[in-house]
Amino acid sequence: MILYKYLSYDAGIKILKTNSIGFRNPIDFNDPFELAATPYSPDYKKNTDFMKKINPLIRKRQWSKKTAVLSLTRQPMNPLMWAHYGENHKGIVIGFNVNLDIFTSMENNIIPVQFGSVIYTATKPKDFAFKDEHIKPGNLSSFEPSRLEQLQRIFLYKSAHWSYEEEVRVVKSTQNPELSKIQTNNEIPLYTAHLEPNCISEIYFGIRSEVLEDLANDKAIQCIQDIKRIHPKVSLFGCRSDDSSWAIHHFNIEEQCKNIS
Repeated sequence: MILYKYLSYDAGIKILKTNSIGFRNPIDFNDPFELAATPYSPDYKKNTDFMKKINPLIRKRQWSKKTAVLSLTRQPMNPLMWAHYGENHKGIVIGFNVNLDIFTSMENNIIPVQFGSVIYTATKPKDFAFKDEHIKPGNLSSFEPSRLEQLQRIFLYKSAHWSYEEEVRVVKSTQNPELSKIQTNNEIPLYTAHLEPNCISEIYFGIRSEVLEDLANDKAIQCIQDIKRIHPKVSLFGCRSDDSSWAIHHFNIEEQCKNIS
């Protein structure tokens, strides 16, 4: 199965050059309702009124700091996704083979990709208590099938307004040895994971990409050659708008280059 990530041109090229992918703390995502429901301690009701109000915020931050999330989507031709996450159609979409262990492992993922489909609802989920035991932020590192519904409420519930994203997530502990923490220019932590060979299988350049302005120019040729040198088996596509509908179509860049030459 292939899942996709929309990126700016520079961010996409960085992923291709380093063959790595970034996970982020969910509290740093663009939706302020991330981690809308979090588990609380059984003695929560004994707290003062002040603590009842502040505890959800504390729990949200604690869970966020201890977990890192990779957001992917199901298809690469979504005009809204291109506009919102693909640098206004100037960026790149990368398709990943998610059948690999880094995405599917039940031992190394709190939520592996096969259980990571986001659930879109009109009703916000409520905080809850673990009935059998209180799971504290940071002591989850692997997937526990018996807790799937609870994990979904923590990490996978989103407002129906976001349903156009068709999002699928992978959730890891920030202590996972697969992840390396780096500090970005905007001081938001990023956790990078190295990808297996041939994990990157498809690349799409947006309608407004400079690469597509003239496939015969030196910049476009050099970009394509650089990518194929690092990822020789990757399929390269360009995007174009449809003349009679709102649809976005794609074409094979390498075939187009042959026709040009």
